Amino acid sequence: DDRKFGRQFEAFFARDSGLLLAMREGLSGAEARWYKQKHNLPSPTWMTHYDDYREVGDVLLPHQWSRAASSTERQIPGSPGRPQRVTLHLNIAVNGAAPDTVAPELQ
Repeated sequence: DDRKFGRQFEAFFARDSGLLLAMREGLSGAEARWYKQKHNLPSPTWMTHYDDYREVGDVLLPHQWSRAASSTERQIPGSPGRPQRVTLHLNIAVNGAAPDTVAPELQ
């Protein structure tokens, strides 16, 4: 919970490995009130799923992130009627090393 900095989130970890699997995030109190007033809907939440962990240096980092908005956002007039999902495939380097130049395989 990061409310003292204005954001609320929940983190979900794998029991066996301790790796971060997902995060659920919401708007801060002031943002949520503005959103509800403007759209007359509850404020949205976002789920970000982390996958494809690979070792970079001595650290395991997720190379794929999928982020989806709650159904609340789809109820706004003029917004798409389908789920809003973004998937990022990342090439990561640390300590000044060049990132891998091979494009990630897309599924």
